[in-house]
Amino acid sequence: MIYFFSAREPYAKQSAKLFKNIAEQNNISGICSVLALSETIGTSNSKLTPFKVGRFLKSLEDFDLIDATENICLLAGDLRRIHGKALKLPDAIHLATCISENAILITADKTLLRIAKKLTKARSPSDL
Repeated sequence: MIYFFSAREPYAKQSAKLFKNIAEQNNISGICSVLALSETIGTSNSKLTPFKVGRFLKSLEDFDLIDATENICLLAGDLRRIHGKALKLPDAIHLATCISENAILITADKTLLRIAKKLTKARSPSDL
């Protein structure tokens, strides 16, 4: 989602394709942690507002924002305990969200991808 809204290449086009597939196909759905909202707004261009991000995500019928529940946060803490400094807290929350929702994690972060592949389904945007 961060790549999509910030238009950072090389993954912005692949992210746009993924969102388009979620919007158009019945057999694809997407999720992300609510944490991605603050990450997206904080790293994007100045024209992007929380309202615009929220409006776009709400327009996707098969896309859900997942709250960082107590169980997800506890799992994220455990993942950080196991993987140490290699796994940053935001990444641990995203990974814990995917594990708890049995979802595929899509990330360009090579360290996160390496850790995630040991625990759940994970892909790089270039694999899409």
